[in-house]
Amino acid sequence: NLLFDSTSTKLPCIELGMVYELNLKLAKLLNVGVAFQITEINEAEKIIEFTYGKDNKSHGRQRIVFKKEGNKTFIIHYSNFKSDSKFRDKHLYPKFHEKCMDEFHANLHELIKLKTKTQQEKEIIKDQNTIINGLAFE
Repeated sequence: NLLFDSTSTKLPCIELGMVYELNLKLAKLLNVGVAFQITEINEAEKIIEFTYGKDNKSHGRQRIVFKKEGNKTFIIHYSNFKSDSKFRDKHLYPKFHEKCMDEFHANLHELIKLKTKTQQEKEIIKDQNTIINGLAFE
């Protein structure tokens, strides 16, 4: 078992069967531990699916589908869940899931922006080095 926390900079690639646990903080009042298992990675269809751990309060799955349109990629996130409480399923989980998914996708967006910025900076440095090296040989 490997442990990674929110400050980890090198994380493993996902693999089929991989289990991961999250500690979700709700309104700074409550910490909820949840476990997920990767149950499908379909590279051809661009799908990642994970199911909730058996000890979670709710059971279900989440499916992330990546759709390319032109030079953009749309991320479609499906969530199906059921617990032993109709009240929880109708009134609590939908808002909770929406908040978690919004935060998850905002984090992904920030990571992509950071990676793009880092890649652009590398290209600028490479271009500058090419210019400097070119000047050195003139």
